[in-house]
Amino acid sequence: MDATWPPGQKMGYRAALDGLRAAAIGLVLLEHTGLYLFDGGNSGVILFFVLSGFLITKLMLEEWGKTGTLNIKAFYGRRTLRIMPAPLVMAAVLFALSWWIYPEVLERRYLWFELFMVVFYLTNLRPLLFGTKGLFGGELIPGNTMTAHTWTLSIEEHFYLVWPWLVRWLRLPERASASVATWLLGGAAFLTAARFTIHEFSNPDVVSFSLFIFDGFAIGAALAFVIHGGIWGRFRRWLGSPVVTVVAGLLFVVDLLIRKQDVDFLHHYLYYTYCAVASAAVMTYLYDNTDGIFTKLFELPPIVWLGKLSYSIYLWHVPVQVYFSQDRFPTWSLWQIIVVEQVLTFGSAYASYRLIEMPALRFKKRFAVTGKPSAVSDASVSTSANPVNPGA
Repeated sequence: MDATWPPGQKMGYRAALDGLRAAAIGLVLLEHTGLYLFDGGNSGVILFFVLSGFLITKLMLEEWGKTGTLNIKAFYGRRTLRIMPAPLVMAAVLFALSWWIYPEVLERRYLWFELFMVVFYLTNLRPLLFGTKGLFGGELIPGNTMTAHTWTLSIEEHFYLVWPWLVRWLRLPERASASVATWLLGGAAFLTAARFTIHEFSNPDVVSFSLFIFDGFAIGAALAFVIHGGIWGRFRRWLGSPVVTVVAGLLFVVDLLIRKQDVDFLHHYLYYTYCAVASAAVMTYLYDNTDGIFTKLFELPPIVWLGKLSYSIYLWHVPVQVYFSQDRFPTWSLWQIIVVEQVLTFGSAYASYRLIEMPALRFKKRFAVTGKPSAVSDASVSTSANPVNPGA
């Protein structure tokens, strides 16, 4: 363990965490290649959820230590600049191209319906609220959807709408870190059981509600309290050990190779949880072992670069892949389609990153945290400086 990071230490920028984003987007892309060899895209999404829960909570703890409260307005200002511009531009581009992408009126209206759900962060609720019906009635056109992947953005946004208020109203940074972490882990276990039970005995689409996917965020938030509060040292050393990190990595590989329909129901719905725990293990290693071999691996410039592009890659890869299908281009081989898809995905992602994400992030400094450290007794409270992290 690296002893240079005491309780309350400011996190700052960690290149390895961008490298972890690269691993997450890599898992998603492998499933969506069209080769049908991999089925681990959701594990990459879960990794994103745990990482988000950790980073957001850690930064809020640092802000509380500096100001004695949480500036909700500034929080949403930073989040808005970070996550909203790129998907809104994507929706605008797809709307502008909709007459060309879908000459048929019904297909075009289906795309418009999807874009409506994207703009209002409701994609995760579409199966439950509408089923096969369109927003204004009529059957939706079956087939691939260009925006189905944005269900994760909806989940993320709903987490942001709930968690900061709970942190401030309950004054969680002033409570014992061990107690808060325990409650968060207990909540994650409860949500796992609820997801399994509801899917077994009720409408399966109920699990599309954000609440039933929040266990990954809860595990990440619990890890933030553990690390920031300097608690559970033995557990933290075990969780972040190289052996556990290797095992966690192997879990992701196994999950990538296993076809979910070929395993029993229990595995199919518990894998969210074991991927979340594996994600927490890898994150603990990267955070505490700044000179570790795996940390150095995740800090390699090409991997970090891929991690920085991960958000834009995630946004654009599905629209590109849905358009360049073999149904639309029957004379192309699968490998030709894959090459074109990847070139256009990375080209679109790079343009989105440079022209949309980067300019928006430059405005985040307007929402930087200012103030003097607060006198609060709990050891989990930080005395760090500005917690704004461009990669969060």
